[in-house]
Amino acid sequence: TLSLNKVLEEYYTFKCEDTAQDLPLKGRITRIRKDLVIVLGKNRVDFTDLKDITRADANTYRDFLLQRVAPNSVLRTIGVLKAAINHVLVENDLDLRNVFQGLKIKGAGSSKTDRLPVTDEQLALRYQNDTTLHTPMGCRVSFVVMFYFGDANSYPKRRTPPIVGAKAPEVQTAEPEPNR
Repeated sequence: TLSLNKVLEEYYTFKCEDTAQDLPLKGRITRIRKDLVIVLGKNRVDFTDLKDITRADANTYRDFLLQRVAPNSVLRTIGVLKAAINHVLVENDLDLRNVFQGLKIKGAGSSKTDRLPVTDEQLALRYQNDTTLHTPMGCRVSFVVMFYFGDANSYPKRRTPPIVGAKAPEVQTAEPEPNR
């Protein structure tokens, strides 16, 4: 029989190679297995065939998770379980329905208070009165300031202790260009 426990084992064997990178998935699969045993019982998880798992079982598991964790975490956890079942269905050429597919999880996904990308209009409002450089330079602010107000070649690459008796180098400063 192909039980939920066997499905998770096969998926783990397929996805993980027991490296440090696989620890998060290994932990998630272990938690899924423990939670399924708590919700459905050991016999249902270990010995019941996959075709006998019902949508009611999936809903019970979802409701149990919603009591403990945030909706987006439930979505992520059920996503791993769906992927495991889909993997086994494809690998074994089974014509079964994945009961965890299409579960509705209230509160999952983006909300209207989430941070959204900045629009062009918001950027224009932010920088309409700004007289500084508008293009990203990809360098340190001090370099931009030296470049804008002085000779960029005189910018010291590293600090060296002064030589006793030496005069400090003269730095030529240019007048800033008027804003256009």
